[in-house]
Amino acid sequence: AALPVGGWLPDPLWPSPDTDASTAPPIIAFHGDADVAVRYEPTVQAIEQLEQAGYRVEVHTYPGIGHMIPPDMRADLFAALRAQLPE
Repeated sequence: AALPVGGWLPDPLWPSPDTDASTAPPIIAFHGDADVAVRYEPTVQAIEQLEQAGYRVEVHTYPGIGHMIPPDMRADLFAALRAQLPE
C-alpha cells in the first residue's frame, strides 16, 4: 500500500495510461485541509483522478489541520499500516 501523509503526486510520478490499475496497491492518503505547505485541493483532485482511472484510493481529511501529523492522524496512519500487514 501507499500511505502518503500531507503529500501530492507530481506529474512525473503519475502512472502511465497503460498501467493496469487493478494490480496497483491501494493508496490511502492522510491530509489536513488547512495545509498551506502542501495544499489540500490538489491531493483531493489527484485522488479523484486516480479513482476514475480504476485505482483503489481514499483520503482521510483532517479539518483545520495544517502541515503536521496530530495524534488522531498518527493513530489513523498506524491503523492503516497495521491493516496492510499480513496476519
